[in-house]
Amino acid sequence: MDQCETNENTQLAITTKGFSAVRSVRLILAIYHLQTENKQTGKAVIIHSWRKANQIRDWFVRRFDLDPNDQLKIAITRVDLEALTGDIEQVLASHALALELLPTASGFFFGSTDYDGYYFEVLRDTRHFLQKEFTYNSDSENLYYTEWW
Repeated sequence: MDQCETNENTQLAITTKGFSAVRSVRLILAIYHLQTENKQTGKAVIIHSWRKANQIRDWFVRRFDLDPNDQLKIAITRVDLEALTGDIEQVLASHALALELLPTASGFFFGSTDYDGYYFEVLRDTRHFLQKEFTYNSDSENLYYTEWW
């Protein structure tokens, strides 16, 4: 049996002869975050994450008129998240509005562009987080939408 090195980027280590570690598997995932950053210390904390939620990413790209090919870090406000929540509410109430308000976006490893169960699950989960769990103190924290891919 061959051995292979592992580190913080190793997701799967196969030690059978003829195979090697699959490294940096995270690079094939599009992961998006809401993040707070303490204004005094600069310490960042991820408060919510999405995986392959390209409709959420595209919402931010369109709202801020950004290049969809760039990896994003955007300073946002509570007003931005209230607008996102409003669009989510409308799409969940009438799926016909999905293409207009929260369209999917294709991209390298951005996930499915189907308007299927997963698409609407992401919207329901996001709405729940923003309405029930989201906390943010604008006096002491900056708020960002960030991504890693």
